[in-house]
Amino acid sequence: MNPKEIKKIIEDKVIGKWLACHDENGHHYKHLETGKIVDSVTQKISIEKPHLRKWYARMALEYMEPRWKDLTPENRDKEYDVAVLAGSDSRDDAGRVGTSGHGYIDDYLQSWIKTGVKPADIKEFIKPDIFGFIDSRVIAAARSAEKLFNKYNVVPIASELLVGDEKIGVAGTMDFLALFDGKLMVSDWKTSNRVSDEYAMQVSAYMYLFQRMTGIKVDGCNLVQLSKKNDSFRVYDIPRPNEAFAAFKGQVKTYDWIYNKRQKLTEDKKIIEL
Repeated sequence: MNPKEIKKIIEDKVIGKWLACHDENGHHYKHLETGKIVDSVTQKISIEKPHLRKWYARMALEYMEPRWKDLTPENRDKEYDVAVLAGSDSRDDAGRVGTSGHGYIDDYLQSWIKTGVKPADIKEFIKPDIFGFIDSRVIAAARSAEKLFNKYNVVPIASELLVGDEKIGVAGTMDFLALFDGKLMVSDWKTSNRVSDEYAMQVSAYMYLFQRMTGIKVDGCNLVQLSKKNDSFRVYDIPRPNEAFAAFKGQVKTYDWIYNKRQKLTEDKKIIEL
């Protein structure tokens, strides 16, 4: 099946089927034909990471180190509250960089897919913010993606596809579908400093959802970790996507059980008095 045929199937079976409807409680998607709303792939695999607990603690300690000597009964609670948020602020900043980088890469890819001509320079798609500032980390992430395109002889087919399955009760945004050296791959961009095993569940879920919606057999899936320091990247293939997807389905069952409205515990009214 050639890229043109794949794009036609995507247009018929994927485009316009799901709508993102995120809110303050998380990421959700609405099936436009039935109106059913489901939670996102990433929300259903939100697993607490031990290394992040340590990182948050370190951020709080680094914030407090120069301030211990200045603590007073009056400012103590306020300073502790700010210290608790130090990790969140850093995480949110990293998230903004990742979101911006994703957006510019998508603009680049959409132009490439629409015209059939690879843009000469991805930096042309990076725009300054309202203050005229361009974050160097965003430029690095975008250039890292551009370097990947060259090294793997990438032929883009789709970017930022909304895929889902009402039966499983989940949907999400698939970052990238392309030919990598002739192989059809589902890819997910990551700008985080570390990659976690749960990402294998995430990208394998996108692969499954895409295949189920289209009937197109995909050769595999991978993660692309983009550097925020220089134009470099790492590609992580998922060697056993079926195994990763089985783990994902188990995680979905756990998530659904925790958040359903059914009563989990009932108090035994028999009280034995000694």
